Amino acid sequence: MCWHVVTAVMALLPLLLLAAVWLGEPALAAAGTALAGALALAGVIAAPALSVSYRVLPQGFLFVPVAALGLMAL
Repeated sequence: MCWHVVTAVMALLPLLLLAAVWLGEPALAAAGTALAGALALAGVIAAPALSVSYRVLPQGFLFVPVAALGLMAL
């Protein structure tokens, strides 16, 4: 994942989750949680798949807490 993509998604995810709260739409929360989970999974798998350390590709771990909290909220 490129850092600019991660930055854009990190800006979009809070907006998506805030919209879910303000509008009372659980589907938006589910979409945000699914997006965070997919990015966490892709990021965690990317480092070993590319034979690099997590020190080089740590960004997948940024989405793990968001996905976990989203799952608890649903």
